[in-house]
Amino acid sequence: MRGNGSRAAALMLSLGLCLGLTACGGKKEEKAAGSPAAESVAAMDGMNIEQAGMSDESFKPADYAWQRSDKYEFPYMGVSFSLPEKLLSKMDQKEIAMFDDSLADEKGGFRYFLVSWNKLTKEQREAEVKKIGDGYTNWMKGLSRVGTIGMYASDMTEEEIKELTRCSTQKKIGESSDGKYVYYMGTDPSASEEERGLIEEIGVTIGEREEMSENGASVPAGQSMTASGTASIAPLSTKTIDGADFSEKDFSDYDLTMVNVFATWCTACVQEIPDLEKLRQEMKDKGVNVVGVVTDTRDESGEENQEAIEKAKLIQAKTKAGYPFLIPDSSYLNGRVKNLQAMPETFFVDKNGNIVGDSYSGSRSLKDWKEIVEKEQKKLKESGS
Repeated sequence: MRGNGSRAAALMLSLGLCLGLTACGGKKEEKAAGSPAAESVAAMDGMNIEQAGMSDESFKPADYAWQRSDKYEFPYMGVSFSLPEKLLSKMDQKEIAMFDDSLADEKGGFRYFLVSWNKLTKEQREAEVKKIGDGYTNWMKGLSRVGTIGMYASDMTEEEIKELTRCSTQKKIGESSDGKYVYYMGTDPSASEEERGLIEEIGVTIGEREEMSENGASVPAGQSMTASGTASIAPLSTKTIDGADFSEKDFSDYDLTMVNVFATWCTACVQEIPDLEKLRQEMKDKGVNVVGVVTDTRDESGEENQEAIEKAKLIQAKTKAGYPFLIPDSSYLNGRVKNLQAMPETFFVDKNGNIVGDSYSGSRSLKDWKEIVEKEQKKLKESGS
């Protein structure tokens, strides 16, 4: 998704997807507000989320709506559009909020992908909800829908689309060139005539969609998903959560290092750490290492977040992870781990810190990770790196 909504996308995906059992690359439902996993890593060891101190973080959902932009592009929908100035003004004032929602199918594509516009009351604008729990889901359900633009699998009926979008008036505006998807603009009759008119004024352009890769990453298959074209995370000079120095030289003892990027509040991220430790134990004699990067240990101002660091230490202890958890450096690993749109995210580097192979969004089983690592090892050897 392109435009000025990276903050919205990052939160909506990381919140909803990370609280689910997987993230973008999984086979579960990837809604923008999926149901949270009930178990945390702390609960695995006799401690619940509250006791572990991982449930007290809250945020204002209204602050993470899509922001004003001259043009919005959603390449995986194959859709771009510009909004009328009056609608943008209402978004500026938080009278109307723009959000996106999607559901992946079992083939790594989408069952649907939609953008919605919703009316906000003063109470909803100011509401704060917990990152862990159903607060965000309930907040979204309480919004009054104005309209939607969406892409839907061609076997979905119009009645299903009406129920999904909460817009009983639907107008077909196109279909994909391969016939797999149909596009509809929806409005809710309960919205005012003026509000419905603003949705109908939106100029939508439908083009070719960018495909999701089979590994679940939002990039063309066979290519590395490198933020801002980042080809290497070297030079690197940072510290672990325990204060030890860490640089690109620490990669040199292994042919391949898995870099697992996560946040302390992301349940799905935490739940897979024990399997990543098992993977490390099984693969370390084969030239493979694992490193974690804990994104929220550095805050938006660039300062280290001591509260998150302490939570990361607790997670490392409870999961018995024997690999280092890194605090991002000021460059966020040359931009590679900045503004991620889903977590956990995993990529690989060679012994020099060069990014190699594919990137993977979402948590996976130990069996799946072993297969992926073996595939990436094989590709690395074949490349002669």
